[in-house]
Amino acid sequence: MGAEAGVEARAETGSTDGKGATPIDGGTGVASFHCVNWADNRDNFVDGHLLLSGIVADTDTYDGVTTKANIVLGAFVDLIKANSFRMPINEPTALDPWWNSYKAAIDVGIAKGMKVIIGFWAKDKNIGKPVDNTRWYSMWKVVIDAYVNNPLVYYDIHNEPHGFTPAQWIVQVNGWLAQFPNVPRQQIIVAGSGWDDNVGNVASSWPDLMMEVHNYANNGPTTIAGWNSNLLNRLGNAVSRTLVGEWAGQLNEDFTTGIDGNADKSFIVGTANTIHDNKMGSCWWAGAFAPSGGTSGTTLLVQSGTGNNMTFTVQGQAALTYIQHSWGLN
Repeated sequence: MGAEAGVEARAETGSTDGKGATPIDGGTGVASFHCVNWADNRDNFVDGHLLLSGIVADTDTYDGVTTKANIVLGAFVDLIKANSFRMPINEPTALDPWWNSYKAAIDVGIAKGMKVIIGFWAKDKNIGKPVDNTRWYSMWKVVIDAYVNNPLVYYDIHNEPHGFTPAQWIVQVNGWLAQFPNVPRQQIIVAGSGWDDNVGNVASSWPDLMMEVHNYANNGPTTIAGWNSNLLNRLGNAVSRTLVGEWAGQLNEDFTTGIDGNADKSFIVGTANTIHDNKMGSCWWAGAFAPSGGTSGTTLLVQSGTGNNMTFTVQGQAALTYIQHSWGLN
């Protein structure tokens, strides 16, 4: 499907004026997100400072993060054809001095004209909710004060809020909306209940907001048709305003044969078709994510080198073609 290629750093700098560059594709709404996740190698559920893959130390300067972000985001654009990315935030990352450097990743995305989704992750995968709402609001205030005037920045209120019942989640979101009425509603993203599982049981509470669902190959069917039903059945009447904020299966598959009957192959083909046909937009998990210093079978880019010498190659070029199909690129 084409040779793998590396990408080198560019001499771009981040924008801090809060206004943002011209979007890569000029579009808005869920269908405009040709998106990948940029994750901490510890999976974003971190009790401490977040370090996006390729950024290894919270002693890095703003300029240091800028250089590394240019390499990673350049690879997202050039190798994956992404126009947007989703990244985590948590309380210590925003409320400690590390924020002054960490925000360079956002600024570089803005300078490139990429849409940037900033999502909250709880400190522990088993919690599924903020430990302290006051501190959670303080975290969001830092982020919103920095970027509220930027149309390229989107606010994913809470990743996988499984610590709440659906009724409690509705209350939590309404509290956030009341706390931050200055955030443009078209830039707010609300998770489905549970592990971003079920959009249909909460979406009617916010008929004008973008919703988000997560979907993984180990969750169910082994046929293309089964995955189509699996996804749409969890969205209720909110299909047209739902972003698939995470979806992933094993990338290194042969898609020329045996798709139905294979969970990963049928998942990627069926989910890509469903996203494409319903103009939903999606963020693959992940664009850059290398747990334990290695790589993941669901990560699109494999890193070579470190720091300013990082380069990337594509893992699973055939699967990438389906991901790009979900974005309407083929």
